[in-house]
Amino acid sequence: MVRRFAVAVVLLACGLRPAGAQPVNTEITVVVPAVANGTLPLYYAQRTGLFAQAGLTVKIQALASGAAGAAAVAGGAADIGNSNVQTLVQAHARGIPFTIVAAGGEYDSRHPTVELLVLAAGPIKTAKDIGGISIGVASLQDAFVLGLNAWLTDNGIDRTGLHFVESPQSSLLAMLQTKRVDAILLSEPSLAHALASGSTRAIAKPYDAIAKHFMISAWFSTTTWVAAHPDAAKRFSSVMEQASIYADNHWDDLLPLVAEFTKVPVEELKLFTPDAFGASVRAVDVQPMIDVAARFKVIERAFPATDIIATP
Repeated sequence: MVRRFAVAVVLLACGLRPAGAQPVNTEITVVVPAVANGTLPLYYAQRTGLFAQAGLTVKIQALASGAAGAAAVAGGAADIGNSNVQTLVQAHARGIPFTIVAAGGEYDSRHPTVELLVLAAGPIKTAKDIGGISIGVASLQDAFVLGLNAWLTDNGIDRTGLHFVESPQSSLLAMLQTKRVDAILLSEPSLAHALASGSTRAIAKPYDAIAKHFMISAWFSTTTWVAAHPDAAKRFSSVMEQASIYADNHWDDLLPLVAEFTKVPVEELKLFTPDAFGASVRAVDVQPMIDVAARFKVIERAFPATDIIATP
């Protein structure tokens, strides 16, 4: 008995746990956009008890937007949030201490989830036909447009001669069909609906101009929270890695769960190009978003991706 006690003391002193010991339970609040397929691994981990097994009690709050989630994390109302990487890049450039704790959704050129569409029977056939047209976009400030700008520039298209029209993604298809715009930039799930209509065709994969593969979204916190809760941050990252690997290989099996939290019927989900989920945070997958932001002066200068990746 004395020997066992001594071993336990040594383990604790070294920061280790005896075999079979459960981690100290930690409560964390995680905020997510109300509708985002990229958050599927989080819901899977919660539903299957992976967080509980890791000693985490996770409270999930759905907010109206990623911006609202960023504000909640920055203000300390939430511990971890989900955001597109571009938002985190811009925040870092402004001195906001966000740091990535787990990988989110990834872009894979083989299965594009963002494309530039034109009318299937229209006059625009290739990139050389793009000059001087109007393009419908959901926002002039998001990562989609950064990718589009990179693609236009790489193809020698004068961006100053184009007319961009902002409108919700849900209305862009109708705008194209009624010829109020000449092309539209769409992501899933709107992309699937537009292609399924038969009236459109894809003319470009703008994200390819950023990189063939890179991280689109991430789970993030503040450097302050991670420094105060390094073990909880590491456990959250480990669970998300496990959940992401499963979700990446079982999309069809998880469609009912996706439908539950997105409120999109399973039959419609079957049309979508499924999200790819990053298993681990790699600087090489984060750097492309930093570089394209600097290229188009969204931030003053590029910086190493390791500057916004937590190492708990």
